[in-house]
Amino acid sequence: MPTHLLITAFGPDRPGIVSELSNIISLHGGNVEESRMTNLGNEFAILLLAKIQNNQLDSLKNQFKEFKGLSIYTKSTMSKIAIDGIECVIYLVGADHEGIIAGLAKYLSKNTINIYEMITNTTHAPSTGTILFNMQANITLPNNINFDKIKSELKHIANDLGVDIKIEKLD
Repeated sequence: MPTHLLITAFGPDRPGIVSELSNIISLHGGNVEESRMTNLGNEFAILLLAKIQNNQLDSLKNQFKEFKGLSIYTKSTMSKIAIDGIECVIYLVGADHEGIIAGLAKYLSKNTINIYEMITNTTHAPSTGTILFNMQANITLPNNINFDKIKSELKHIANDLGVDIKIEKLD
């Protein structure tokens, strides 16, 4: 019987990490179903969900212990569950400063709005060179929430944080 295994790994970036890790999973009859992989600082970070046969779990975990240069952690989990609520995406951009994520996340949490995926980065403004903070957050609004009210309140949050925020419903 298969199980879903959440695998997180990080270590110094170098060519071949993805090939080696995915090969180990494949050799144990596993299949990568979802993944996020990126370079953060000088470290390569991996987050993935793989489906593995239960009789291969111990062997796979032992092979991960022998993997040189990566810290690898695993946790059995369920497959992805259906999202209950109104799926939306928030786009945020503004001059980078402390507290942007904390300010927005506090508001979302207070309104029982779930962040299920977030991507952030910084770029330089074309004309001034100012460091800009960019964020895309996929969220789930409770079914009984007033979208227009949330949209209006996010404008106030944007003013307080000194950023631009746009929210859109996903189809």
